Amino acid sequence: MEQATSDHPRAAIAAAEAWWKTGRNSGDMGLQLTALRQLVLAHEQVEQTLELKQDAERGLPLARELEDLPAECEFLGALAYVATSEGRFADALAMYDDAIVYSEQHGLAGSRARLLAGKAGVFASLGRGAEALALLQEAYNHFDASGNVLWKVAVLSSMAGVDRGDPKDPKVNRKAVELYQKALALLDPAHNRYDTSTLYHNLGVAYFALKEYSRARELFEKSLAIAKNLGEPVSVAYLRYRLGQLAREQKRYDDALAAFDAALPEFEKTANLNMQLGTRLGKARTLAAQGKHRDSLLALDLARVLSEKLKTPATTVAFREAAAEIYAAHGDYEKAYREGVALRSAELERNEAADTERAAELETRFDVRQKESENNVLRARARESEARRLALVLALILCFLLVAGLVYVLLRNSRRNQRLANLAMKDDLTELPNRRAILGYGQMQFRGRRDSDSGFCIALIDIDHFKAINDDFGHDRGDAVLVAFARTCQQQLRSNDRIGRFGGEEFLLVMPGTDLSQIPGLFERLRNAVGSLHVEGLPLSRRVTFSLGAAALESPGDTLDGLIKRADQALYRAKQGGRDRFELGTHCERPSEERHPLPAKASTWVASVEHQALLKYEAIMSNASIGIAFTRERVIQHANQAFEEMFGWPPGGLAGQPSSVLWGSQAEYEAFGNEVTPLLAAGQTVKVERCVRRRDDTQFWCRLQARPVDVTDSVRGGTIWIAEDETERLLAGEKMQQLQEQLDAATQRLHAG
Repeated sequence: MEQATSDHPRAAIAAAEAWWKTGRNSGDMGLQLTALRQLVLAHEQVEQTLELKQDAERGLPLARELEDLPAECEFLGALAYVATSEGRFADALAMYDDAIVYSEQHGLAGSRARLLAGKAGVFASLGRGAEALALLQEAYNHFDASGNVLWKVAVLSSMAGVDRGDPKDPKVNRKAVELYQKALALLDPAHNRYDTSTLYHNLGVAYFALKEYSRARELFEKSLAIAKNLGEPVSVAYLRYRLGQLAREQKRYDDALAAFDAALPEFEKTANLNMQLGTRLGKARTLAAQGKHRDSLLALDLARVLSEKLKTPATTVAFREAAAEIYAAHGDYEKAYREGVALRSAELERNEAADTERAAELETRFDVRQKESENNVLRARARESEARRLALVLALILCFLLVAGLVYVLLRNSRRNQRLANLAMKDDLTELPNRRAILGYGQMQFRGRRDSDSGFCIALIDIDHFKAINDDFGHDRGDAVLVAFARTCQQQLRSNDRIGRFGGEEFLLVMPGTDLSQIPGLFERLRNAVGSLHVEGLPLSRRVTFSLGAAALESPGDTLDGLIKRADQALYRAKQGGRDRFELGTHCERPSEERHPLPAKASTWVASVEHQALLKYEAIMSNASIGIAFTRERVIQHANQAFEEMFGWPPGGLAGQPSSVLWGSQAEYEAFGNEVTPLLAAGQTVKVERCVRRRDDTQFWCRLQARPVDVTDSVRGGTIWIAEDETERLLAGEKMQQLQEQLDAATQRLHAG
């Protein structure tokens, strides 16, 4: 298809239209798609944007239905090209960017390169030449690597057009000549006639600007011969106009008039008023140069009519400038002066229009830059990174070639530096991050999580009775325990969790994306893994255990040092509470001597809402003289000292126990539950007296008062229980009853006597 449009686009259009009709009549969707793809290529080649838009809009849904991804990218690029032609630059860039991302996602390198070339056209229209050239160079590199000659030619031509920012600058035009010649060298004039004719024309324009008129004339005539052969009357008219300008500059006035007269009928036929005006002004100037005053004034009057129809600042300036020149050539200086004054006025109007246009263009550029800034930054960084990598590779190769004799020394130094870096960031014994490294990782993660809601926890872990291991079995066994412990813990962590040796037998665990509700489960997982460790030289009865203190990011004012301090305090409480357990450090801390921490097996305390409820009532529970306990889902989560003493349990012993341990039998417990559960579920407060059981299986009468923590969800929210030992009161009542009975008996005997 590309070859057909490069040689004869109008013939390609005729063939594609025939395919389209055949495909429509036969229902052959594949043939229809092929026809629309060729129509898009050919209509873009001859700049027929209206037809191009219709082709792309018909082809896009068809390509999607047939799942033809390259065709889909072609139609998306065509619609973006139409937006560019209509001056909708922001829309065009957004469309190109979406299509480029789509091609990248599906690995369509060729489609991506074509889209980059199209996007470069938008940048060129916005005056962003450097960016346009960067995209064109990237596209050219792909086409050069893949051997796509026709697209290489198209990109080189676009580069030449971008480089010709100032058509009067000789350096710019010389560079354009080089690019056009390079493109021409790639084409076969016999099989790429249309593209060859276009390049001859563009190269001739560049030579005309350089005032190398003979070379320009040769190229224009070559282009004209091909255009005639292809039957392109509009192209023929444009080339004759160019030859007329060239002949006038060379003072070949008869040739110039013949060329203008030959071009004019086609411009009149196609109603191209701009080219009619240019041609008639060229003819009028040529006649004036020949001294044919009457004919030149007649031609000028015809041009005046066209100028008044167009009424654009640019055409008005062109007409006034030519009129002043012609009147001056005739010696009519008064009219020449009036035309000169009118010319200045027209130039002011043109400049004002240009300023307005530039302001609008700047606004468009700003909007476009804002819209694509993120993509540009990412792509620039990617290009910069790739360039740096390439530069590094080249530098390494060069160094290798130049200093081959020093390679061994460089490698040895590199290895030594790597060892030093590892020693600086890694613990030599356990191969875990050392204190410096783990604190650095923690600080990095802390900064990243402080303003988010994703959670952040740290934990301090200390191996229990480690000094005794060293004393009883030697420091080499102690080192083996440290290594085995570190390896086991590391195997149980998530990929983004990191553990490091903090000092001695103490380790710091950094857990991004974690909150305190996950600590019980983590502790149980580590505890089970460490508990199954067997270290050579240690008896099987010597189980390795550890204590853990954890703290979490809770407020914007928290610091990593503050979290470590809270975790250290929690670790101390875990040690004081008997070891082989964990404790949680929060802002709501009580003095350690007043706290009865949860044992490790209380793994049901995992939901953050429950944790907050417990913290809310802890202060009340610890300072009350009556027994208070907190249960959830038939498990005792916490009990104060008075409650534990009342039921004969040691400090912290009830936490994690099923509520049934307080009852004489499971049947009694179930009956009590059936009685009070509906009342609690309804949000009511329950008051009862029941016979309950101590830890030593003795029983006593207890007055119980219960109410749900959250009346909207009594099950998940948990229940607060208040207990009072009624034994003494009941015994006193029984004694009073016995005394009353004895008194009544004595009174009866007295009456009987």
